[in-house]
Amino acid sequence: MPAPPLLRDLLVELDRLWPHLAAGLSLLLSLLATVHVVLNKRDVRAALGFLGLVWFLPTWVPWRMPYMNLRCHRKLLIVDGEVGFTGGMNIREAHVLSRAPAFPVRDVHFELGGPVVGHLMETFAEDWLFAAGETLSGPAWFPPLEPAGEVLARGIREGPDHDFEKLKWTLLAALGCAERRVRIVTPYFIPDEALITALDVAAMRGVRVEVLLPSVNNLKLVQWASTATLWQVLRYGVDVWLTPPPFDHSKLMLVDEHQ
Repeated sequence: MPAPPLLRDLLVELDRLWPHLAAGLSLLLSLLATVHVVLNKRDVRAALGFLGLVWFLPTWVPWRMPYMNLRCHRKLLIVDGEVGFTGGMNIREAHVLSRAPAFPVRDVHFELGGPVVGHLMETFAEDWLFAAGETLSGPAWFPPLEPAGEVLARGIREGPDHDFEKLKWTLLAALGCAERRVRIVTPYFIPDEALITALDVAAMRGVRVEVLLPSVNNLKLVQWASTATLWQVLRYGVDVWLTPPPFDHSKLMLVDEHQ
């Protein structure tokens, strides 16, 4: 029997999902505990009692401290172990620009095929084991995957308890190898000293480094912290651009036209 689709996300506004769930979609769902900033846990369980549903690191007082927690920020959807979706997009109406939401959000999400889908599934399975105590294994969850497309792809799992510097090392290596151009899109630009140095060194050796940030952030404290950091890269030739609304939640880095 094939494994059901898997969905793991940061914020879930279930009122938008209910019509699709009622249509017979089968899910294993791992939710961040602070989701009940949007909806009450009791309402979530009542609506999704027929699904495989677990809470990832539930907190005692999330309504008072929604950002002070060991949350997982991953967004993964794996269908039949063969097709994967990942990126920055949360499941909420704000991403549906055609509905003209009060605070529209623009984002980028990717559909993946081939062996890299196994990397996504391994990540979900590890988180599911941690949160639910259940091991997902066997060909129903990990079917054989043939190469797909012409692009080499690798999933990099990071943090918070282990492997927490692999992504940083990858970014530093990419910046060190850049020859012509680096383009970065992020809503939250608060680099540490090592990343600031790598950006500055790339700019000083003639690489054009561009950083795109939203002009209006969804988190004021982050925007203030980011703005206070910019002088450290601007003085060495990094170009920083502010994009107008809708708020761009994308996280992308392209080095010499390679993403």
